[in-house]
Amino acid sequence: MTAFSSIEVRWFIQGDLNPDSPLVQWFRATEPFPRPSGPPRLEWPEGRRRDTYLVLPDRPEIGIKLRREGIGSSEIAKLEFKGRTESLGLREIVPGGDGSAPVLGKVERWTKWSIPAAEAGLDGAGVIGGDARAARGPLAIAVGKRRLLRMARIGRDGSVEEIADPTARIERGIGFELTRIDVAGAPWSSLAFEAFPSSIDPEDEFLPIVRAWMAGVPRREVLEPDHSFGYPALLERVYR
Repeated sequence: MTAFSSIEVRWFIQGDLNPDSPLVQWFRATEPFPRPSGPPRLEWPEGRRRDTYLVLPDRPEIGIKLRREGIGSSEIAKLEFKGRTESLGLREIVPGGDGSAPVLGKVERWTKWSIPAAEAGLDGAGVIGGDARAARGPLAIAVGKRRLLRMARIGRDGSVEEIADPTARIERGIGFELTRIDVAGAPWSSLAFEAFPSSIDPEDEFLPIVRAWMAGVPRREVLEPDHSFGYPALLERVYR
């Protein structure tokens, strides 16, 4: 079993993201940090996959999912457990001005543990293998995801440099993610920033990086503080 810790801020937006929308174009084009020559690797969909979440009623701090990537014989499935270890509260991410309200988001620390599904005795069937509603107790929900992902390396000296391959393994970094989501046929979207490990300082490293990236964000009105939370809270709201 492997463990991964992170510090995050995420917003969910009801509705789909048109590939030509201002938010998508901004995400593709913004360059707040130095990067190697050539554009970063960006695709629609990057990391297309279908996850199945086990939603625990009234426990938005716990996420359990079966994560699938690939197709057919090349599919890789993992069982993942994710727990919120600390809530740092609602923070100002983008200041207000010129008649616009500030963008506020909840900053949280999470730890994720993962194990190959086969080692966990799961082959894609069972309580977490499909989309089903239980009369009481946990609920299994299938979630389709298509992501745009960018990644930057955070140096020990505080430097930040975007890397061309967002899937590369690095020791300290931050992912910038824009995701199109399908939950039981209902479209949602998500903008998220995930830095790792969670020991990265929220005040001196995480928040300044996120603020630099978000400086020119359009459609800031869709980034509502009441929709800033993790996937477990979203799924509980959808199926409440």
